[in-house]
Amino acid sequence: MGNSIHPKTKEVLLRAGEKMGKKLRPSAERAGTTCAMLASRGINGGPCIFGGQHAMHSVYEWVSIEELVETMGFCAYVVEEVAGLKGE
Repeated sequence: MGNSIHPKTKEVLLRAGEKMGKKLRPSAERAGTTCAMLASRGINGGPCIFGGQHAMHSVYEWVSIEELVETMGFCAYVVEEVAGLKGE
């Protein structure tokens, strides 16, 4: 799915992380069903952003509200960065 992501995605995510005082370490990972469905329709995919979940896909899966709130703030910075790409 990485081939369907906008070329400026990594740059946008890194800048959003800097605004939060975070040093992000982007890495490739297997794409999920949603991204595959988007790509099959010719729609650009997107990054997977941590949402505070732990022990994923197990009976012990749980989410940290504090980390979820932090992720929401990060997403707001991503939107701000994308808005700044107008015309690029």
